[in-house]
Amino acid sequence: WATQERLQVLQNEGRIDVYDGPVTPSGNVNRDSLPDQIQELTRWFNPTTGSTFLMNWQNPHLQKLWVRRAIVEAVDWEAVTNNGGGEQGARVLDHDTFLLDTEAEDTFSEEFLDSLHTYSREQNLENANEYMQRAGYSRQNGQWTSPEGNTASIELTAQSGNQTYMRGSETIQTFLNDWGFEVNYAP
Repeated sequence: WATQERLQVLQNEGRIDVYDGPVTPSGNVNRDSLPDQIQELTRWFNPTTGSTFLMNWQNPHLQKLWVRRAIVEAVDWEAVTNNGGGEQGARVLDHDTFLLDTEAEDTFSEEFLDSLHTYSREQNLENANEYMQRAGYSRQNGQWTSPEGNTASIELTAQSGNQTYMRGSETIQTFLNDWGFEVNYAP
């Protein structure tokens, strides 16, 4: 936009149908600054690459479905997104499809979306503990231990120099370490 004033004129005249940027309480674009006809339809992780937590299935612990599910439940993902990018950054999605919510809702039926396994968005240690036990793990000296007697651990990396990813990864590390799942973090 040539100027912020020009953007405001176009918004007020109803001549802008799409605007890139999240609508947040204290951001540059907030509900009070927008005319009624402009609504935030969706917000995705990172508009260019996507912010995702990828798991290495070569790790013997992560090869087990119930361990992967437990890890997801042991983390407060709202805290990860808030600590990583703040209110204008990433947002946890409603559907666990790996698609933007609008894409998932356009692609799949409501019945299908309702049938998917749904993860907690906030930390749910009751579920996490149950899932680890289903995988055959037990707590020994405060650490989750596999049926083979190995301490549960993962290596966590983030893009070096990207403060959003680094802060988000540090938050994941804190939640998992506090829960008894060893995380070695290296940016």
